[in-house]
Amino acid sequence: MGGNTEITFTDDLSTISDDTADGEVNIPFGFGAFTSKNHSTKEFTRNPDFWLNDIDFTGNSVSNSRQGRRRAGSLVTKRHIIMAAHFPLHAGDVVWFTDNDNNTISRTILSAMNHPNWVGGPNYDYDLRIALLDEDVPNSISYFEVLPENYEDFMVIDVQRQIPLIIQNRFEEYGVRRGTWRSDLNSVTHVGFRSGSPNYVARNTYAIGLGSGDSGNGIFLLVDGAALLMGCHTGTTFATNISNTIDEINDLIEQVDSDAGVSTGYTLTECDLSGKGFIDFSD
Repeated sequence: MGGNTEITFTDDLSTISDDTADGEVNIPFGFGAFTSKNHSTKEFTRNPDFWLNDIDFTGNSVSNSRQGRRRAGSLVTKRHIIMAAHFPLHAGDVVWFTDNDNNTISRTILSAMNHPNWVGGPNYDYDLRIALLDEDVPNSISYFEVLPENYEDFMVIDVQRQIPLIIQNRFEEYGVRRGTWRSDLNSVTHVGFRSGSPNYVARNTYAIGLGSGDSGNGIFLLVDGAALLMGCHTGTTFATNISNTIDEINDLIEQVDSDAGVSTGYTLTECDLSGKGFIDFSD
């Protein structure tokens, strides 16, 4: 990481790892965002010892009427969620979100469409789907900004260099995996930690696995204390790179609005990286 950067993901994880060694972070109990989850009553209680409590993840759905904890979606506007096209939610499905005060709210999907370039396997490129909700979520539920299309003006990501990303699974657990930028595949490939790499030994404690049913959950880059949505799980090792297809997703938002006979005027919010320093992941 460049010495002059103010983009704090690596610094944050190093600090947390040091705190863990001093017994200040409750691991493994801090992995889960919730201490209790009831997908029947839709009651969810947030974990006061969650290791990422300072980061707002209220925009991640906690449940849905189609398959409970599976088939996740993340808010990218106050009224649109993004998910994996191969593991979809459909019009008429209900999704639930829980705010930081444990209030759970529901929204019904009015319309949903796959990314226009999605064709399925074997590569699963553009494995994205946008859905329109029946109304805006309240201000207590936040949507995610995304890495901007012009990210290369503010950071260097060598495809051979693996960067730390936050990943989420179907159990509402959040951990760390190294990510490899795969612009040639329009994806971000994320893999488990290797203990033999000195730069990541301190973060092995924070690695979690993925399995069947995790598709659609988000992967995130932490920038100045906020989680930027990078993509949604396609498999256990890769996800579509949202920043490579922002225009198409904005068009898709307009199309699902039109399909439902509404005009929200919403688009993705690209994080403004100007003035945040420069980050070099190729070092």
